[in-house]
Amino acid sequence: MSLRELFNYYKTAMAKRGLKSVALLERIEARDLNLVYRGPWGDREISISGSEVMNSNTRYVNLQFIARRDDDAELSPAAGEKLAGIIIRHSHGPPRQ
Repeated sequence: MSLRELFNYYKTAMAKRGLKSVALLERIEARDLNLVYRGPWGDREISISGSEVMNSNTRYVNLQFIARRDDDAELSPAAGEKLAGIIIRHSHGPPRQ
């Protein structure tokens, strides 16, 4: 599948599952794509990113939950982790040396 086909596939698949797209964060370019969706949980979103290796027919897609940090988030990340029984990783930049 091309990046455009992957982009369209995930947009359709996530909408069919009742997830709401965060349109401001949608992006597709020549070699990468980004989509973000919100669902029934109030403390996290689904982030979908994809990339294409230059001069190759290889594409990578990554789906992950990310903690919401906006004013509409219903739970703190810690409360969401406890409720869902999962650990949400927080990225704060590169490790200190």
